[in-house]
Amino acid sequence: MAHKLDSERVLATVDWADAVLIEHRLESGYAVDARLNQQRNLRRRTGPQPGKFARYQRGDCVPSQQVVDLLDTRGGLSVGRLKHPLYTVLRVGWDSRKQWQARDDLENALIDTERWLSLRLTRFVDHGWTYERRPLSPTMLESLAATGTGHALTALLTAAVQQADYGEDPRLAIQRAFHCMVLAFARGEFRLTWPLVAARVRQQILDRIVVDGLVADTAAFDLIPALVSARRMLKEMQAGGALRAADQRTYVRSWLRSHVDSHANWQLAFVTPEAAALSLRGRPVALRMESRPTGQFNHMRDFGRRAKAVLAPALGDYVIEPCEA
Repeated sequence: MAHKLDSERVLATVDWADAVLIEHRLESGYAVDARLNQQRNLRRRTGPQPGKFARYQRGDCVPSQQVVDLLDTRGGLSVGRLKHPLYTVLRVGWDSRKQWQARDDLENALIDTERWLSLRLTRFVDHGWTYERRPLSPTMLESLAATGTGHALTALLTAAVQQADYGEDPRLAIQRAFHCMVLAFARGEFRLTWPLVAARVRQQILDRIVVDGLVADTAAFDLIPALVSARRMLKEMQAGGALRAADQRTYVRSWLRSHVDSHANWQLAFVTPEAAALSLRGRPVALRMESRPTGQFNHMRDFGRRAKAVLAPALGDYVIEPCEA
């Protein structure tokens, strides 16, 4: 089934294509085309034309379910990137969250996130027919931030939205979501698209939540030094022998308390919407891939023209064409 391109599908497709190369240990899109044709011959299906995978790498088109199935190794890595619940949350965003279909989409995204995190974020009510949220304590918010994955980020963003809707103070959830996002990028998630994913998270959720007439000044936060610091911490953690997931969360939680929470540079300031808009205009993100996958035949330099034509208007003031930078 063909899908209309939108910013979330562009970003998800590029991330999926990168995961396919890693999962199959291939170096170029043409090598994936060859693998697809081999699978086509085995299953007697019509395969894509040569060079088609390069269009997925550029984000110019969305893979069909047939292509996704042919490239699925049953490990779930690439499929999980394409159908990541974070993209559902970003597609709904703050403004559309109360629409009937949006509520169902957010609920399904949260249930999917629960499966990935092995953590209960919802509970059954009304004899098991409907769900409701489980309030997250500051300790749980910290634990999710320490998990530092895209699924933990999804849970924290949803928590911030729900807290704001229920009249609670979402500032801690917003802070933890931002910290979790930095850790997810430092771990290598969204490797090619993280600047645009960060911009979309800010645009759709973090910058939209108003708390006592103030909004988070996310544009003033410099992600690069934060990423350098987080990567250094993760490298030290691995060198220290923290291999189990529980040990890693404990290590990162300690780092959050000792380094992040005690440094003003890691804290988001809450300012008036006018001041946040001025800050945003001064620091747009370049509309390009962060790093380029290289191969012998097709060197992927950037997003394709169709992808840019979708991303540029969707992200608006959050991005700028590199030639204009």
